[in-house]
Amino acid sequence: MVNVQTTDGREVGGSSPSLRLSSSSLGAFLEISPDALVLINQAGIIVMVNQQTEALFGYSRAQLLDQPLEQLLPERFRDGHREYLARYFSAPRTRPLGAGLPLFGLRQDGTEFPVDISLKPLLLDERLVALAAVRDMSAQRHMEEELAKRNGELERMRQEREVDRMKSEFVSLVSHELRTPLTSIKGYVDVLLTDQTDGELTGLQREFLGIIRNNARRLTNTTNDLLDLSHLESGKMELHLEALNINLLISELLPSFQPAWDEKRQTFTLHLPEEAPTVLGDADRVTQILTNLLSNAHKYTPEGGRIDLSVETNECSACITVADTGIGLSLEEQVHLFTHFYRADNTATKAIGGGTGLGFSITQSLVEMQGGEIQVDSTPGHGSTFRFTLPLVQQPTDVNEIAR
Repeated sequence: MVNVQTTDGREVGGSSPSLRLSSSSLGAFLEISPDALVLINQAGIIVMVNQQTEALFGYSRAQLLDQPLEQLLPERFRDGHREYLARYFSAPRTRPLGAGLPLFGLRQDGTEFPVDISLKPLLLDERLVALAAVRDMSAQRHMEEELAKRNGELERMRQEREVDRMKSEFVSLVSHELRTPLTSIKGYVDVLLTDQTDGELTGLQREFLGIIRNNARRLTNTTNDLLDLSHLESGKMELHLEALNINLLISELLPSFQPAWDEKRQTFTLHLPEEAPTVLGDADRVTQILTNLLSNAHKYTPEGGRIDLSVETNECSACITVADTGIGLSLEEQVHLFTHFYRADNTATKAIGGGTGLGFSITQSLVEMQGGEIQVDSTPGHGSTFRFTLPLVQQPTDVNEIAR
C-alpha cells in the first residue's frame, strides 16, 4: 500500500487518526495506488474506491458505493469482519490498527481469491473513517503452496534415503553376523563327511549331513547376495580393475561346474577364440558374473539339456554368451528379471525353487560397473541366452585411466 499524503505533506494512515482530508483531495491520491483502496465509514459502508478496486473485484464504482464492505467478502468471513470493524473503530487512535488481516475476497462472478487487508484510520471531512488496502495474494499463496509442496517432497525423499540407509546398514550387519557361524557349520560338516578317523558314517548320517551342507551353502549364498546388495546401494562396492585373459579365467572356473553337469547329464560346450582377448575388469567380480549365469543355466535346464558358453570380440569389447535349453522366460519376466528380489512366478520355476531374486540385479550392476552391458533373449520352453560385454584393453594405459 502506498502512503497518501495531505496537501501539507503529512502521510495518511500514520499513527494518528487526526489527519484531516477532503473527499476531493483524497480521491485523486487513491487513484495512484497500485493496491485496491476502499474507504469505509464506521458503519462499514463503502464511501470511496479507486480504479484498482474495480479491476480486482469486477464491480463498477457505482455498484460498490454505499454498499457494505462485506459485499467483497465470502459469507463465512462476514460476521467476523463486522465484529472486527466494531472493535477497530472503538479502539484508541494512538497507533495504526487492523494491519495484516488475512482473508479471501469475493469477485462479482463469485470466484474467491486470497487477499491481505490492512486498515488505517483517518479523518475525512471531519468524519472518522478507515482506509482499507486490499492486496491480491494469489501469486504469493501459489508460491507458498508450491514451496510447501516442494519442501514436503524433499522431506519425503530425505526420509526415504534415511530408511534406505538404515535398511542397508541392517542388512550389512545381519549378513556379517551370519557369515561366521555359517562358515563354521559348513566347515565342520565337510570334515565329518570326509574324515573317517572317528568311524564310518551310516547312509542316513551322510544323508542328513548332506542336507545340512546344502542348506548351509544356500544360506551362505543368500548372505553374500545381501552383502553385495548392501555394498552396491551404499556405494561401497570396490573394484580392482586389471587386464584379464578372459579365456584363462573361464577355463579356471569350469572344473567346479563339471560334477553338477555330470549329475544332470547336461552337455556343456565351450567356444573360445584362438587369440585370447584381454579385457579390463575385476577378476573376482567377472568370476561372480560367470558363476551366476552358469549356475542359473544349470539350475533351470532339465536333465540331458545343453549349455553353451562362447566368447566373441569386436573393436572395443568382448561379448560373453551363456545359452541353455532350459525352461525359458516370458517377455514379462524378462522385463523384470534384473530388478531386486524378482523371481519368475510360473509353474516351472516354482517346481525347481528359486533363490533370493538378487542374483541377476547384482550381476547387472557388476557388469555395468565394469563398463559393460547385459542382455537376455528367451522363449518359454526353448531356453535362454544371456550376453554381457566387457571392454577390451586397447592400450597399456587403459587400466590406469579407467581405474581412476
